Amino acid sequence: MIKELEYKFEVGKENCSYIRIDSKHSLDIYVGYNQNRQMSMIITEVGEVKDIQSSKCIDVKIYEKLPNKVSISFNLMDKSMNKLFLQFCNDIIESTRDVDQDKAIDFIIKRWQYWIIMFKKPYTDLLTENQILGLLGELIYLKEYMIPKYGQSEAIDSWLGQNKSHKDFEINNTWYEIKVIKPSALTVKISSIEQLDSNNNGNLVTIILEKTNKQVEGSTTINKYLEELEFTITNFDDKLKLRQKLTQGGYYKNEEYDRYIYKLISKRKYIVDNNFPKLSKMDLSEGIVKASYEISLDYIEQFLTEEDIYGYSAI
Repeated sequence: MIKELEYKFEVGKENCSYIRIDSKHSLDIYVGYNQNRQMSMIITEVGEVKDIQSSKCIDVKIYEKLPNKVSISFNLMDKSMNKLFLQFCNDIIESTRDVDQDKAIDFIIKRWQYWIIMFKKPYTDLLTENQILGLLGELIYLKEYMIPKYGQSEAIDSWLGQNKSHKDFEINNTWYEIKVIKPSALTVKISSIEQLDSNNNGNLVTIILEKTNKQVEGSTTINKYLEELEFTITNFDDKLKLRQKLTQGGYYKNEEYDRYIYKLISKRKYIVDNNFPKLSKMDLSEGIVKASYEISLDYIEQFLTEEDIYGYSAI
């Protein structure tokens, strides 16, 4: 559908005109280029003029078109966002096929609220390399373990890492804390007491990523891996939920991130129970409010419950 939609936009590019998306759709939806030579989508249906927020990339207007009807237009002001704009238009088109005409405008406005955060330009600096590694590790575990075990919606809901929570994933009275380490690491660093402290048994997951200066078999970048992950997520609401969490954590797709290339070497999961070596708040002397510590990887072999070794020939 995206390719077909892209073609419809191109039809109106030269003459700054619009074309109806298809004759079977119950709503009057047109795509093309406006007089400012911007990609644009216009929907005209029964409704009232209401306040609606634009983003720095998308100018949104709603105005009275005919008696009892309004038009809502979405105009792309940042050409670098054209692929994302196509996805947004496609989502609006497909998600409104079964929506009653008198409820369509309200539905579209609500849908836009999900998308607006994705079109906001970042105000912060790029993620540091350590932040990139941490995020990539969490996405790897989300894709390879959490989604297959718990399903897409519950797995994405359980991901709390980008919300600065103490645990990366919390679900069904258990939790998972993800740590990315180097191939030569002898210890794993626990950054705060709260990361492994819990009344419930949980899991410590170590993921070994090795940095490389070129794309080889089994290598990836944060941008590439996220594209692969989103491709596997079939429910669009889940995709939007994932994107919202990413943007809240400071991630926006940027070509600079393609310079950071990593090979996935192994993934190991350890059960964290009462016997696992960890600190808890009860262990702290009065007056100590914050602490970090390191755990020997050799020692916690006895708590290993699952291991994946990625046998890429390039490693």
